[in-house]
Amino acid sequence: MAAVQPFRITLWDTSGTGRGRGSVKAVISHAKYIGVSSYLNEGGEIFFTLPYNHPQISECLPLERHYRVERYDEADEIYRTISTGLLHDYQATDNEVVFYGIDYMSVLNQTLTDVAGIISNPSTTVTYDNQTASAIWQAEMSAAKNAANSRLGFINIEATISAETKTYDIFTAGEQRGSFLFNIMAIAQEGTTNKIVFGNRIESSTQSYNSFFLNMNFSPTANNKVRLVYGANVKRFSYSPNFRSLRTRAVLIATSIFGSTSSKIWSNFATSSLIPTYGVIDRVDVQEDLISQDSVSARAAYNLNESSPDKIKVISLSITDGSIVPYKDYSLGDDVRVVIKRGPVNVDSTFTIRGQQWIGREDGSEELAFDFYNRSVKQFELSPYRDASPLTSVPTEASTFLPNTETGPEHLSSPPLGVDDQEDLTSPKGEDDMDGQDPLNPPDKPERGSKKSKDKERRIRDKKDAEKKASKKEEKKKKKKK
Repeated sequence: MAAVQPFRITLWDTSGTGRGRGSVKAVISHAKYIGVSSYLNEGGEIFFTLPYNHPQISECLPLERHYRVERYDEADEIYRTISTGLLHDYQATDNEVVFYGIDYMSVLNQTLTDVAGIISNPSTTVTYDNQTASAIWQAEMSAAKNAANSRLGFINIEATISAETKTYDIFTAGEQRGSFLFNIMAIAQEGTTNKIVFGNRIESSTQSYNSFFLNMNFSPTANNKVRLVYGANVKRFSYSPNFRSLRTRAVLIATSIFGSTSSKIWSNFATSSLIPTYGVIDRVDVQEDLISQDSVSARAAYNLNESSPDKIKVISLSITDGSIVPYKDYSLGDDVRVVIKRGPVNVDSTFTIRGQQWIGREDGSEELAFDFYNRSVKQFELSPYRDASPLTSVPTEASTFLPNTETGPEHLSSPPLGVDDQEDLTSPKGEDDMDGQDPLNPPDKPERGSKKSKDKERRIRDKKDAEKKASKKEEKKKKKKK
């Protein structure tokens, strides 16, 4: 019986109904690295690395292949899906190829809200007149699905869970659809404790890959099946209270342009109960195409809520290998208990899972990290710090995934910490490096920047220095004898 592989990637062509999954074209079980990022109410992406001569590499066609990334759950003896989407691009070197993909939420964000209406009638001042956030979401998802030659023609749009009754007046034209819906749901929350979650459901044996959902009242009850404790199932953490982003008063300026007419609407001040403690710390935002006072004030209330102490904390956790299986017993949007007690950090509370990054390696080892901060939080100073200032932002990426790869800095395909560092491979250093190589038999990769290789380099350098000194002494002795 063949051994079960810890990770696998399945590829389909796009010949299915509505450009959905057609025929299986490849099942890849030996990728060097696989990485997946996923974020609450936003799009995510993947990468995987193959050797240049992998037998299935010709089937990895960007824009023409659906993908599914899976991890084997030994306890339940099933494969669990981590991500689904479309291959997007690749980058090749002489020895390997890194393929990139985007999940279906990111594909959604590559579509635009309707522009035909404003083109045919430039005086149009409203797209959604007296409509609920749920109705707007349903209309935009249907438009994405039913557009001619849509890449999302295969999706299934579920009925809204806990649909609300409050209505809004909204104008939109030519906006990225995913970002537009993110903003609409922010307005609908209005700074309350309601949590709105939408996206593409995780595929399983009982759940299709193509279902999109909207839950207008996602459960605030803590998920007790997952508890993250530093020193137990958390091996590393990054934490900042991020007080620099705290705000106690917020105002929003909405701008709209219809033909030659422009308008601005100021929200009412949204004020915090923390003003007596910290004083007034203002936040001002500018947002396009909100066209009613009610909607503008609702967004200001949401912005203030997102600037409160419990929302601005920047927490990233790296999980002990194998202690948590991705998407087993939890979902993005769940509130889970986080316990960190080390040095000045004393955290024991529930936080919302807003992001997840996972990396699987060829040897079966893996890295899993969670983010508990809002990726949309920005800096709101009226007079921003200069760009070069280290105070302009708080680092928010989990340290597990620092960029460090031959594909270049700031790239998702970077191997995680724990893998030997890699030096920069630039132009040849000498004539020996210019010797021709047989492309069918490439040379072995050198050890790149590992402690072992650095020690070896230092020993060679010390030996050469010693030989030079000995040679000089010998020459001096010869001169004295003469």
